[in-house]
Amino acid sequence: MNKPQSLSPKDIEEWKKARRREQCRINQANYRKRKRENRPILLGEIGRLDQEIEQLEAYKKARQQNKHHTDPVQAIGNFYHLLNLEQKLPDVKTYQEAYGYSPALHLILDLQREEFNSVESLKLHWLWYCTQFREFKYSMMSYERLEAGEQVIISIKGEIRLDVYCDAEQQGNAKVANYGVIVCPVLQQFEFEAGEQIVKRITSEVDLVGGVASSQGQSGLSMLTSIDLSTDLN
Repeated sequence: MNKPQSLSPKDIEEWKKARRREQCRINQANYRKRKRENRPILLGEIGRLDQEIEQLEAYKKARQQNKHHTDPVQAIGNFYHLLNLEQKLPDVKTYQEAYGYSPALHLILDLQREEFNSVESLKLHWLWYCTQFREFKYSMMSYERLEAGEQVIISIKGEIRLDVYCDAEQQGNAKVANYGVIVCPVLQQFEFEAGEQIVKRITSEVDLVGGVASSQGQSGLSMLTSIDLSTDLN
């Protein structure tokens, strides 16, 4: 808007007001244009910030949950420490009524290979097994930690000393049950993700056949025919 020539002071003042109004209109139009242009950018930034907030909240929640879980290596160590201590466990019938199942070992053959989804589950079952044998003694032989990317496997080798039921012998008019000690190799592996506090998979293998074959200096065939590995323990 050009300034008119030969105007009275009043007209000049009106012209200045009109010019200010026009400039204000232009400024508002430019502001609305910039706002429209910047809106997608602002929305993108808001979305990114929302994602970061969600990630931080998820991380915080995970940290809080992990506080309730024992370090996996410590939990594994605690299990082996407890294994050779004398255990006092609930009555089988009472436990079954409360939880709907029993962690007791039903067949000796089941020891050959077992899988568990937590150290607590392994501990519950194996500590219960301790009460089912005249002798159930574990000795650790070696410890190995393997890492493949994010996967961590702790491999522990040991041996277990079991006093198992053998075929009954006839003594006079009565049959007397015999028991024999076998020492079996054991391999247990614990799998978890690096940085996580929870063991996801546990495999336990007891070489019963090898234990029978090598125990008491008897031949494997002789021991295999004299020990009932499928004895019902209940």
